[in-house]
Amino acid sequence: MKAFRCRVCDAALYFENYLCTTCGTSQGFSRDERSIVPLTAEGGYVDATGARWTVCANAGIAGCTWLAAEGNQLCFSCSLTRTRPHHDDAVGMTQYVVAERAKRHVIVELDTLGFPINPRSEDNPTGLAFDLLSSVAENVIIGHDNGLITIDVAESDIAHREKVRAKLDEPYRTMLGHFRHELGHYFGMEEDDLPF
Repeated sequence: MKAFRCRVCDAALYFENYLCTTCGTSQGFSRDERSIVPLTAEGGYVDATGARWTVCANAGIAGCTWLAAEGNQLCFSCSLTRTRPHHDDAVGMTQYVVAERAKRHVIVELDTLGFPINPRSEDNPTGLAFDLLSSVAENVIIGHDNGLITIDVAESDIAHREKVRAKLDEPYRTMLGHFRHELGHYFGMEEDDLPF
C-alpha cells in the first residue's frame, strides 16, 4: 500500500489513518480520488466535482476510514458486506474489524489493477458480495459461490490461523490471502494467475 500525504500540512499518512497526527486534521479515504483527504469538523468532504461525501457508518464498528457518498450510510467497500457477526458476538466483532481492513486493502488492489467490481444487487444476482461470518457458534466454510465470498473472521486471529496453516501444511496463510484467493475464483483465475 502506498503512503499518502496530508493535504493540510504535508505530513506522512498511511492507508488506515483517520487523523493526521501532525496537524490533527480528520482524514478519510476517497476511493474515487484514491487518496486520503481532509475532512471538515462535521466529517464531510466535497470533491472537485462538487460531490459531497461523509464518514462511513462503519467507522466506529469496523474502523472504516473510507468515505460514503452523501445519502449513503456505507462506503463502497463496506456496502459489499452482506453479512457480518452479530453485535453480541464480542469475539466475532473484534475479528470482523481485521477482516474488513483486509477487504479494504484488496478492493484498492483490484482498483489499481483495473478489475471491475460490480456489486451484487437484484439486477445483478451474481455480482460481488461478502459474508464475513463468525465461527464462534457455527462452522464456517471459506469459499466462493456465484459472486458471494464467504470468509471466517476467525482467520484474523493469528493463533487460530497458524494452527490451521500447520494442520494443512501450508507455507503461509493470511486474511488478505483468503480474500485474494476467493476473488481469483470470482474473476475466473487460478491462484497462480492472480496479478496481486
